[in-house]
Amino acid sequence: MSFLDSLRAFFQREQPQAERITPEETAAESALASAILSDTALTRERVLEIPSVTAALGLIKGVVRETPIKLYEKGEDGSVFEVSGDKRERLLNDDTGDTLSATQFRDAMIDDYFLGGGAYAFINWQGNKIESLHYVEEPYVSILKNDDPIFKSYNILVQGKTYFPYQFFKLLRNTKDGAEGSSIIRENKLLLSVAYNTLKFEKNLVETGGNKKGFITAAKKLTKEAIDALKAAWRKLYSSSQENIVILNDGLQFTESSNTSVEMQLNENKQTNAAEIGKIFNIPLGMLSGTGTSQASEDDKHKFLDYCIIPLFKTITNALNRDLLLEEEKGRRFFDFDTKDIKKGSMLERYQSYQIAIKSNVMSVDECRKIENLPPRGHDFINLGLGSVVFNPDTGKAIVPNTGEVLDINELLSKRKGGKGGEKNES
Repeated sequence: MSFLDSLRAFFQREQPQAERITPEETAAESALASAILSDTALTRERVLEIPSVTAALGLIKGVVRETPIKLYEKGEDGSVFEVSGDKRERLLNDDTGDTLSATQFRDAMIDDYFLGGGAYAFINWQGNKIESLHYVEEPYVSILKNDDPIFKSYNILVQGKTYFPYQFFKLLRNTKDGAEGSSIIRENKLLLSVAYNTLKFEKNLVETGGNKKGFITAAKKLTKEAIDALKAAWRKLYSSSQENIVILNDGLQFTESSNTSVEMQLNENKQTNAAEIGKIFNIPLGMLSGTGTSQASEDDKHKFLDYCIIPLFKTITNALNRDLLLEEEKGRRFFDFDTKDIKKGSMLERYQSYQIAIKSNVMSVDECRKIENLPPRGHDFINLGLGSVVFNPDTGKAIVPNTGEVLDINELLSKRKGGKGGEKNES
């Protein structure tokens, strides 16, 4: 027995003398019952109908799409420099060699990362070089794993054809085995179901003109013709947006069995759901709603970068280093996002930072101009104050720029110690 049948039986037991007539399984009633009482099967398409989810993914993909990925190498002296001319950079930033551009490739991978069981791209290895990257839609990917919980291994199947893990770039969320990830749909089914069903309920209210559901009690038994006429009028009232009216004859009484959107505080619930969905992605509510003061928006931006984007960047670059680097390159070379543009902040903040960096001799003027995409002045100097003394701890020598004098600190210390020792011996 369904919930609605149980509800009807309950009222029939409570008031056996009256005839109950309920609107039977109209399209509007079925939609409402499905939205509230059934366990809606969530799919990617349905989840993407939730505005907060779409907005969150849009924010994330926008930053990931526009931030370049670069290949770096560590020098023997500990310095880090960019490796120029490597084809893998072009594949990741411009042309993947597939039908998708690099930005489309990233968008598709991010969608599968959050909404699917993982994002997969075939690596077209030609010897020790990568010729192209080919995104593979998640439904076409199957994972064949062994049963050993310690020494885990797996193969990847695409339409029945078997591939080895090294042939795929894999971006996995909350994975436990390195082969498959876990989607937000799987981990947050209840919250996303509430948000989706709230939209369905609102849709039903709009289609029925906001009319409440309920049931009719009759003081005396109605004829079949009267019942059929009442049903037809009721069905027309709830299934059409046109102006309709139902006349209740003598002895009929309508009793409400549902609340309006105002009574259910749907707007407040939607805001709460949006905030909870933002927590799934670690995105502040202010960024999803587009509200807040200038300072609050700046604070939200920093939180968004620190708690959502930077950890995601780390996940992506870790996967790139594992799958796109040769074994001989690992530990020496690494991929990383060039985040200087997204961390620039306002013009005032940037220029104040440059001023401090130049004054502290951390950066030169031309280095600061390069960050701002300005042509160099050709004055790649470090500013030294005339009152400063420059000391080299490796040689033990100090230079006084004001006078040009070079002092050997070790020699001065030796003389000082010798002088003190001589004074003691003479006494």
